Amino acid sequence: MKRLEKFVKASLFKWKTQRTLVFPRIFTTILSVKKRQLFLQQPVPQGAISANASEKEISTLRQIGLDLGIAFQIKDDLLDLLPNAETGKPKGNDINEQKLTLPLIHFLRTASESDRKMALDTVQNHHLDMDKIQDLSQQILNSESLIYVESKIAEHLEKARTLLNSFPDGEGKSTFQNLIDFVANREY
Repeated sequence: MKRLEKFVKASLFKWKTQRTLVFPRIFTTILSVKKRQLFLQQPVPQGAISANASEKEISTLRQIGLDLGIAFQIKDDLLDLLPNAETGKPKGNDINEQKLTLPLIHFLRTASESDRKMALDTVQNHHLDMDKIQDLSQQILNSESLIYVESKIAEHLEKARTLLNSFPDGEGKSTFQNLIDFVANREY
């Protein structure tokens, strides 16, 4: 996992002047591995197994958990950019820590060459300068990256909702529906 993250970081800076970046797929792979470990490897399958769920139900619940985990993480990355978000961590913390997030990756893919160079310069050389971090955060929020990121959150939540509809009504289904709603509406 660490090796993959190092590769992605090194590649980002190596390819900084190229117009076409392919990082959303790499980002999704990193997210998938992390969220699968957190949301799926233990609690969801173990709960389903202890309830004598079928293999198909266990697989469906794994996918629901994966989609929820990805949506949660993307929302977290978005909240990190918002000036009013109550995340419990400093605003722009992901840029400060030079983390590759979907909002940043999409911005780098779609920004003009000068904006991309400015963003990369901020992430590489000025990631401790809060004014530059705030400027970059605002630039990302004012770009089409905001719409793209929000659409990805909605896409994963809709996948989870659709899969959840294959289960009968009950307390478990209701709990997952509440979790989907929480991820969709969270502001912290």
